[in-house]
Amino acid sequence: MTLDEKDANLFFELFMPLLDYVNRKCNVLENDEKFEEKYLSSKCINVYNAAKVADTLWQQVTLIDDYLAQAQLTQENAELVRNWKKQISGKFIVERHLKRGSVFINSYDEQVYLVKGLNSTWQEMLNGNPLPAMICATLLPWRNVIVTDGLVTLEALCFGRGYSSEFKEIYMNAKRSGKLIKNL
Repeated sequence: MTLDEKDANLFFELFMPLLDYVNRKCNVLENDEKFEEKYLSSKCINVYNAAKVADTLWQQVTLIDDYLAQAQLTQENAELVRNWKKQISGKFIVERHLKRGSVFINSYDEQVYLVKGLNSTWQEMLNGNPLPAMICATLLPWRNVIVTDGLVTLEALCFGRGYSSEFKEIYMNAKRSGKLIKNL
């Protein structure tokens, strides 16, 4: 349900410098927080600040092209970052956890996605909250799976049986019809 350790580390090694670039280019934060430095030195990253910078990035995905024009990445790593332009941001219903990831239903168009965690499973990330649960997240392609940018917020909502049954039916229909999206 998660990326292997090597892939998870590579994700953050690519994502943190991108956040630094966006922060500098768009002057998102008043302080000059260095996400990459903090990540590499295993210091705590201010998640609120990271989310603020990521929100700017996902609203202006062409910043990825600007970043790649000056970044010195291998062709393979540049392609991984370039693929993030296919991101999907919004509110999602986490319907269930499976061995290969968790089922996310887009609250806007009811598309159903299978999403892996980066370092932690979604079960761990949701800290035992009952399902279904609504989250705000950004889905990203990563190799042949879907992950998030790791900057997720849980909405304080409880769903009754009617909604739970409806979400289950949406998932089952996607599964039966082969429309469970496993990569972007």
